Amino acid sequence: MPIEIDISENAAFKRAQRRGVALGEARGEAKGEAKVLLRLLERRFGPLPESVRARIASADIDSLDLWVDPLHGAPSLDEVFADRASVA
Repeated sequence: MPIEIDISENAAFKRAQRRGVALGEARGEAKGEAKVLLRLLERRFGPLPESVRARIASADIDSLDLWVDPLHGAPSLDEVFADRASVA
């Protein structure tokens, strides 16, 4: 007679599952924000250099947030990406 174990009831499994869901949500949020930032930058400044695209693609959510803030009044891409605390 086989023994059946429901792993979904295991506390370690539940913790790992919650961490995985949180990580997936954070990655999705960053990916979405990066997509919007790229679109806004392109509308304001035209085609973007590959270096800017790469920087945005590899940025964390905090850096993306910092770059969105000055976008409206920034006269140039350099101003958007000016050194700010915790920029990647």
